[in-house]
Amino acid sequence: MKFQTGKLLNNDELKMIHDASLDILENLGVRIMHPEIYSLVVSNGARPGPTENIVYLPRDLVMRCLGQCPKNVILCDRRGRTADLTPGGSRVYLTGNALNRTDGDNVVKPITRNDFCDYARLVDSLDQVFGMVGTFITDVPPKARDFAGFRSMLENTDKHLRPCLYSAEGAKVIMEMADVVSGGKPYEEMPFFSFGYSIVSPLCWSHEACEIFKQTAGHKIP
Repeated sequence: MKFQTGKLLNNDELKMIHDASLDILENLGVRIMHPEIYSLVVSNGARPGPTENIVYLPRDLVMRCLGQCPKNVILCDRRGRTADLTPGGSRVYLTGNALNRTDGDNVVKPITRNDFCDYARLVDSLDQVFGMVGTFITDVPPKARDFAGFRSMLENTDKHLRPCLYSAEGAKVIMEMADVVSGGKPYEEMPFFSFGYSIVSPLCWSHEACEIFKQTAGHKIP
């Protein structure tokens, strides 16, 4: 693997981090809390661990999977702007996720749907911001927060969208909504939204996370 020397870390330091990461995956392993995904990983070359849900990822398996990753990722918004993301290439800026908002000095308040719509309109007016990430909206039922948040963003900004995902069902609804907005164009032709799901704790993937990846994989969604 080739590394691009940056300003903060030299090539040797980058390689040290990479090798240490491979060593952790191969010898410490990860916990996959989804039986179907666990079996899929094992059937493709991973080694079962000594206890339930633990799996070891050999270096050659990790490198083979990395080799299948695209060399670049295209993002767009509904204004016609695009961003071609490559290692060492140009940067784009999206907003961050949040659980609460601050109001005045040391006053923390929950984020409501009206707040979130205001944030979306603010993002829409900022030329430096390419896209918007969803937040935790407290006055929407938990099972609807992901697609309700996606709708709020759609109605208030044309920027690239990264909705929060709370369930595989919510992700499916968002994909259906995106089909309507794009007029049925394939996702790779109009990637105005993208998905992500954070690991719950170090080296542990929850059942919900794996189910969301299962639901959204194979559609060429960034």
